[in-house]
Amino acid sequence: MFETNEGMTDRIARIAIGITFLAAGVYFGWMTLLGIISVVIGAIFFVTGLTGFCLIYKLFGVSTVEKKSAKAPAKKSTKKKASKKKRKR
Repeated sequence: MFETNEGMTDRIARIAIGITFLAAGVYFGWMTLLGIISVVIGAIFFVTGLTGFCLIYKLFGVSTVEKKSAKAPAKKSTKKKASKKKRKR
């Protein structure tokens, strides 16, 4: 559905930050302003870390996904070389 725009390091950090904020929200209490803010921020970080998609990254065109390196050029098959050698004889 959504294109992943968070790299693995980013996702792990977001999940850790999300859990920390959720725990802080529970510590401060669900019905306090600080607790509610902590839970909302924690939930956002946790969900974006799990899904690998961040809407703010999408809006600004940012991606922390590591690009795959270009594949090495394929080696020529030995069959062609062998057939060229036979032709020279």
